Amino acid sequence: MTQCPKTSFIRSLSKRASPLGSLLFIFLATAVQGEVSVPKLVMSGSSSLNLHLFGNKERGYEGGKGKGQHLALESSKINFEADGEAEDFDYGLKITFSGEPNQTNSVSENRLKIKNQWGTLYGGHTRGPENKATCGGQRIMGATGGFDGKASKTRSVATGTEIKTEMIGDTDSATKLVYYTPRYKGVQLSVSFTPNHQHSGDKALATQNVPTGSYLPYAHNTVVSNLNFNHTFENDLNLTLALTSLSGQGRPGDVDKTRVSNLRAWGMGAVAYWRGFSLGGEYTDGGKSLVNTSDFENHRASKKYNVAAGYAFGPHRVAVGYFKAQAKGGRIKDVTKNTFATLPAGSALGTAKSQVVSVTYDRSIVPGLQVYGEANYFDTRTTENRLKAQKTLSELKDKKYSKPHPNNHGHSVILGTKLSF
Repeated sequence: MTQCPKTSFIRSLSKRASPLGSLLFIFLATAVQGEVSVPKLVMSGSSSLNLHLFGNKERGYEGGKGKGQHLALESSKINFEADGEAEDFDYGLKITFSGEPNQTNSVSENRLKIKNQWGTLYGGHTRGPENKATCGGQRIMGATGGFDGKASKTRSVATGTEIKTEMIGDTDSATKLVYYTPRYKGVQLSVSFTPNHQHSGDKALATQNVPTGSYLPYAHNTVVSNLNFNHTFENDLNLTLALTSLSGQGRPGDVDKTRVSNLRAWGMGAVAYWRGFSLGGEYTDGGKSLVNTSDFENHRASKKYNVAAGYAFGPHRVAVGYFKAQAKGGRIKDVTKNTFATLPAGSALGTAKSQVVSVTYDRSIVPGLQVYGEANYFDTRTTENRLKAQKTLSELKDKKYSKPHPNNHGHSVILGTKLSF
């Protein structure tokens, strides 16, 4: 019997589609048009003007970021969001434009949304569950974010150290599909699929390694899963718990034949609010994710911890937080087969460590206008062998690796104002 062309096409599509791609097909196929409202456009946005007063013990390798002041217009954006409603589902489009003059890419988010009784599905240039569904001390901090904020613009950190709360392998705004289940008894599951960390928008398909400019490894076919619990108890305690995992196929950040381990990272966090008080913490472990296995053995990515506490009263909000990260370096393999011939085989890179202490204050003046201030102290420490290894990389003639940077500590104070509409 001759097979119907339509049936043949659907079967062929189902064999080739990814799980989330199949989910998109199901969302569209089960949607019943019914009564439809014309999509309505809503515009919103914000911008911050910040004065940084800072000091570093060591200057940056580029000769700057020693000490002084820095005036910056930061976190500027305009959101255009159109939402429509049908009888059994909602749909929408959101495009966010950056208002920062030095941005090479003016669009920071461009995604579609479909929502029905099965949950919510997003697709496009957007952030995933590792950013939207996680929780920790970074949710408590005010001003520009304290240890997770704009103070990083004036820091010079030691080689191999990290002062970022984001998980190893974070897909940022790379093109992806994201699915959120309906919340049931406080529990919600979310999952995302990102084919290539380097792809965004309408870039052409790239199946081979593409230089990133920073030579940092990345991943293909990344799956992020998040289990989130949120509930408000009778005593006004609001509690959120989150467990997140990332997995993907590791790729080197340059065109060399360097082998990179696959992405296998996870994290957990919690945030609690009670009558003006707030408390949060998070732990993430990169394991052996996206590390160089050609030149090193037993090399590990960073483990990160953060904790914060806050209190809100009237138009005021204060918070204090602490962040710590450490990365245990591996041992160098046979020097005749790798780049780091300046170090004896078996040399251990050692552990790179960083920590930040932050205090923030926010005051709401009128709806949409606030002023704030924050103070941060940071300390980053590396090892002699890490400096030697980085020096070797920086001297490669056909590469643009950064120069080594020694131990460094410093402080920053940020005074700013934010307008939102």
